[in-house]
Amino acid sequence: MYNITFSKIYIKDMVGVNKCPVLLALLAAFCVFSTLRCSFMQTKNNMEVEKWACYYGEDSSSLARLEEYDLVVMEPDHGFTPPENTRTLYVGYVSLGEAEKFRWYWKEIEGRDFILWENENWKDDYLIDIRSSEWQDFLVKRIIPKIIAKGYEGLFFDTIDTPLFLEEKDSEKFAGSAVALGTLIKRIRETFPDLVLVSNNGLRAVTHIGAYVDVFVLESMFTTYDFESKNYGKADSSWRKKRIGQINANKELFAGKPVLVIDYADPGDKALKDWSGAECKKRGFVPYHTTIDLQKLF
Repeated sequence: MYNITFSKIYIKDMVGVNKCPVLLALLAAFCVFSTLRCSFMQTKNNMEVEKWACYYGEDSSSLARLEEYDLVVMEPDHGFTPPENTRTLYVGYVSLGEAEKFRWYWKEIEGRDFILWENENWKDDYLIDIRSSEWQDFLVKRIIPKIIAKGYEGLFFDTIDTPLFLEEKDSEKFAGSAVALGTLIKRIRETFPDLVLVSNNGLRAVTHIGAYVDVFVLESMFTTYDFESKNYGKADSSWRKKRIGQINANKELFAGKPVLVIDYADPGDKALKDWSGAECKKRGFVPYHTTIDLQKLF
């Protein structure tokens, strides 16, 4: 569960307040409700997440189970509206380094200079030059406010490894992409200080973004999906070792922040899921197992 800390409320010089127990009760109830809804604002650096999910499906029976989780990452463009007065923190997906054709805003950005080429693993998903001020403004002023308006209290930053991939692919053409990523996330942090910010696969950029996010998600940490063979299995041992080394080298940026893992597995492969879960537990990570399309809630 979340680690919720209640603030002490001091009421001074309020005319008649000591003579009105009903008013005091109403004030107390309001403060408790506000504290529950805003607990992440007050204790984001000491969050505890025991059970979480990243679910992009629309199955009604699965949606009904979401209240079982402490934190749930959802696809905000699928029509789901987070319920009010809930114990669950609902976090809305937002892609920083890529854009899909099915998005409500695709027609507004199609053909812009910051749109690059199609992702070879995901059809109709296009890489973006994150250095573009036009794209950054569109994210901060259009995309994110719309997610917040739907009732989400956090953002899940996906494709933040894309700017690093581009800079590594062509260091001259895409120079400064990693720095631009950090600048963008800092801007989002400052513009929306009350949101819980969750980074996905941001280990390589942790020195640029780590100070501005509240939760780290590691995708395919111990198990993964092979797009060529279309099979699930253990992630390469060198990959696992490298990523754990990146975490150990930047412990100060991870201090007090949950580290959550999305490991992909076949629903029926209990042995693979159990192994992944044990590896996560050794290191204090919180696992979530699902299929590569994130349409299954195990």
